[in-house]
Amino acid sequence: MANKVLLLVKYGSNAGTEITEFKNELKKRGWKKGVLDGVFQKRFLEMPSEIEKMARKDVGDAASIADFGRTCCEVAIISEEINFCWDWD
Repeated sequence: MANKVLLLVKYGSNAGTEITEFKNELKKRGWKKGVLDGVFQKRFLEMPSEIEKMARKDVGDAASIADFGRTCCEVAIISEEINFCWDWD
């Protein structure tokens, strides 16, 4: 079963061009932009212990290429996804 993983990134003091490059590099690694800026999502088939390592590698590689300074990230593995909509009318 695939696990949906959310990656939350605090950009810190990195410049706009570095952030854009970082986002592009994450996209190349299969991460999709989330609803909010700094949120990305990806599906993994691996076990949770392996997902953390893979997410760290993706972020580390993207940060190196983008010449990112220090950044903080949080990874959340979502076992169930709940989607809903409502109409205000």
